Amino acid sequence: MRLNFPGFSIFSKKHNPFTIWGRVGVGLLLLLMASCAGVSNSELTRAKTIAISREQFAASPFGFDLTLNNFENHYKKELKRQRYFFRNVVNSAQPDTIYRYYRGKTKILFYKPVRLEARIVGGTIRKPEVELRNGIRVGLSRKEFFWRFTDWAYDESDSLTIESPVIGCTVTFIFKRDKINEIQVAGKMMKKSSAPGEK
Repeated sequence: MRLNFPGFSIFSKKHNPFTIWGRVGVGLLLLLMASCAGVSNSELTRAKTIAISREQFAASPFGFDLTLNNFENHYKKELKRQRYFFRNVVNSAQPDTIYRYYRGKTKILFYKPVRLEARIVGGTIRKPEVELRNGIRVGLSRKEFFWRFTDWAYDESDSLTIESPVIGCTVTFIFKRDKINEIQVAGKMMKKSSAPGEK
């Protein structure tokens, strides 16, 4: 059976369709590979990220109002929860509570007194799934870390700390081989609650 294409025949030596269509296919393949190589994962992430100031990050390191409920809802897929009760020094009938959120070597602690809001006590983040604001996470390169800030000059120190007076904690980024290896959160303990009528 003879197959004909517009302008040439597959039996024509002058116009070899395998050569023509093969060249087109190879060209498209190379173009696709070049476009994929030109857009890395970090660049795709960067396209969705807007650089912010250190003050903006300090105001909300986790990217949301840091209440116990918000934290639990935001990381409910990444972290498990445990609760520990212990006697309140003022009113032993109403125990205080420690909330521990964890997964593997990652753990975050909240302290909830009887009559006060829960506050973050501290913890260590070692899982890349537990992201902070602006996509800052374990595994992020030093270069990408500084790209996320408008006013933080490039620094090759092994650890960098930023204080968040809004939520009463400091966040320290530990670098290893130019990548974030660990994120440490250190909170400030609250004053003890007082019984009604006490100052």
